[in-house]
Amino acid sequence: MAKSRKNRACEIKDDFFLMPLRNFLEGIKKDPRIRTTHTALYLTLYGLWLENNAAAFFPVPRAVVMQKAKISSKATWHQAIAELDEYGYLKYCPTRQKTNVSTVSLLTQEP
Repeated sequence: MAKSRKNRACEIKDDFFLMPLRNFLEGIKKDPRIRTTHTALYLTLYGLWLENNAAAFFPVPRAVVMQKAKISSKATWHQAIAELDEYGYLKYCPTRQKTNVSTVSLLTQEP
C-alpha cells in the first residue's frame, strides 16, 4: 500500500527531529570516551532543543541544564560540554558575559 503525502511528510519531519538523538546514540556505541555525565547532558540538551522548536542554535542556561542533567559541579559541566563539542556531538558557543546565555547547536546531519 502506497503511503500518503501526509504520512511521508510526517516521516520526514520525524527524521529531522530524531536525527541528533540517533547520531548521538550511534556515535556513543563505539566511543569509549563517553561517560554517563555526557549522556545525561546530551539528553537534557536534546530536550531543550525540542522545546526551542529545533532551533539551529538555542540558549543553554547553565544552572537549569545542570539541575536537569543532575550535574552538581560547574567544573564537571564545563568539562562535559567542552568534550561533547570536541568529540563532534554538538557545537557549544560559550559566553564570557554573565548577562548573556551560552548557546548550543545539535548536529542534525549524519556524521
